[in-house]
Amino acid sequence: MSGDKDKIIRCFAPLKGKSPKVLILGTMPGGAALMKKEYYGYEHNAFWKIMFDIFEASFTTDYEIRKNLLKNNGIALWDTIASCEREGSSDTAIKNIVYNNIEGFLKDNKSVKAIFLNSKFAYKAFTRAVKNDIERQIFVMPSTSPANTVKYEKKLEQWAKVKEFVNKSN
Repeated sequence: MSGDKDKIIRCFAPLKGKSPKVLILGTMPGGAALMKKEYYGYEHNAFWKIMFDIFEASFTTDYEIRKNLLKNNGIALWDTIASCEREGSSDTAIKNIVYNNIEGFLKDNKSVKAIFLNSKFAYKAFTRAVKNDIERQIFVMPSTSPANTVKYEKKLEQWAKVKEFVNKSN
């Protein structure tokens, strides 16, 4: 099929501060996020609102402040997939996957004690990307995508485990 190379998309570099305690993994940024060059850049994705709510901070759309909220709370952010082909933003449309070297990231960041996967699809990709025992706690979280119709309050309640884990790790 001609033009397939035009459909290859790539994830962003990992976002992390010094000695992250938690790694949050998505699958691959959606179209809006890729255009903005921001993790969870689609305005209807609940990820950033959830992070600001669980850390009791005033919500903002300023991406630098958003990144600093995670870094200052010991959270690294990345994706399970390095590159793939996808039309649209749905994870179910992903094909021709190249996985990120998550094991290498964890080897370089031994401070990470837990991994939170932003959806069952991210977990599925994670299990394909990681072949060895990584000796970290793993949590499969409800997707923050608006395609996941679980109520915000329920997502927030489950994602609050991130803060509990960060606080417990201090």
